Amino acid sequence: MELMDGDTAGYSPEKFLPRVFLDTLLAHKAAAARANGSLGLLPDTVAQAIAQQAQALRVSRREDPGPSIWQSGCGLEFNRWANACIAQACAQRSGVSVMPEHVNWNQSTNDTFPTVLQLALLRAYRVQLDPACGLLQSRLRDSAARAGDSRVMGRTFLRDAKWMALGQVVGGWADLVHAHHDWLTQAAGPLASIPQGGYSLGNGDGVHRRFAAAYVASWNAAEGLECRSSAAPSNEIAGIRSLAAFASALGALASGIEKMAADMLLLCSGPEHGFADLGFQESAHDSTTLLGKSNPKQATTILMACAYVRGQSGMVVDLAARGQLALFTAFPLVAYALLDAVHVLAQQTRAFATGFVPHLHPLKPTMAALSASK
Repeated sequence: MELMDGDTAGYSPEKFLPRVFLDTLLAHKAAAARANGSLGLLPDTVAQAIAQQAQALRVSRREDPGPSIWQSGCGLEFNRWANACIAQACAQRSGVSVMPEHVNWNQSTNDTFPTVLQLALLRAYRVQLDPACGLLQSRLRDSAARAGDSRVMGRTFLRDAKWMALGQVVGGWADLVHAHHDWLTQAAGPLASIPQGGYSLGNGDGVHRRFAAAYVASWNAAEGLECRSSAAPSNEIAGIRSLAAFASALGALASGIEKMAADMLLLCSGPEHGFADLGFQESAHDSTTLLGKSNPKQATTILMACAYVRGQSGMVVDLAARGQLALFTAFPLVAYALLDAVHVLAQQTRAFATGFVPHLHPLKPTMAALSASK
């Protein structure tokens, strides 16, 4: 079939947030209902029905992609989607008359979306990327230990300098990942400081004065992921301070992993006319024209993933300077960029740690062999 220039048939511009966001949004609605019920702001039957059906929807609506990110910059349609789904489920399954307004009681989209995003991002980091970084460090240190007294040529300006211990080089890569991982973990901490209760303008005007504390207690008791009320909700509603800080550290982690993978790629170059310091698990199917040629393709995969993550993270940092007065208005785009970046980097880091790093091995003589040859 001939594809004409400019033909976009089969391409959908719609983009949807990953399941962790929608799941966190439904968990948020359950926590809010319990908080409203504990304060006597909703009848017990209504609060219980909302909480019960919100939890049930976390399972039954797993295949629902939710709204597209291309909508109001505050994320209004996500809030409406959750309110409507839960209210309908209450009527159909609990036999309790619940309106979307009840589900949304004491909440504004303006404080709900950033709260849910921060908690979803914190969940994604701890479940996906945090253990992937730990795995990569572990596999690198194992590789460093296996190096024994093997040597690799130390180079500056791509020119030979002095022999170095291979274990020192690989251990340095592990230290690099550890440092960036630690910085990202520190940057993830402020995500637990949520703006829920800031309401429309971030100053709490219009919300029950005890709702924020009741919400935090409700969420912490149910989800096992502790959060706390922000001392200045407007910082996360009018801007994206903690999200931008996380994005910066995420981009830095990607840069560190990319630098390491690029070094590995150079050291694996050859075998006859490159550096040929490191060998890798070879395959006879890496080229369509040069039969038998092997390529360190997983190193190039992680390079692409890191470049993608740096792009997404950089966009979020740039967006942090935008927004109008009391409300930031690119929340869905920020959510997509960060959650997708965390997923991509976690997935590819794990694949790199398990499929490439363990198979690296020295090709140059050991120090003992070098001494014997003199």
